[in-house]
Amino acid sequence: MKYKVYLQHEDTGYITTLGFDYAALFTGNAKIEIEKLGHRWFVICNSKCTGLNSSFGQKMIFENDIFQYNEHKGYKLPNFKAKVVWIDEYACFGY
Repeated sequence: MKYKVYLQHEDTGYITTLGFDYAALFTGNAKIEIEKLGHRWFVICNSKCTGLNSSFGQKMIFENDIFQYNEHKGYKLPNFKAKVVWIDEYACFGY
């Protein structure tokens, strides 16, 4: 499983992300990579990877990403924006 970790700089409030696999996140290697950024960065959250690519195939889709759905032929849903969420009860991603 891949994870995206959101980091915020304590002084500037700037937010950045780093990607890690499960082993790096839970064995301490992620902490080493975060420390390479310098002092005063802290983790604000992490997100699981869905294993899906964006419609353009340029990036992976993670929990908490926002997506735009556009109505198209054969489907009755109207246009909407939604956030990708992990649903523990069903052990799956949804919105």
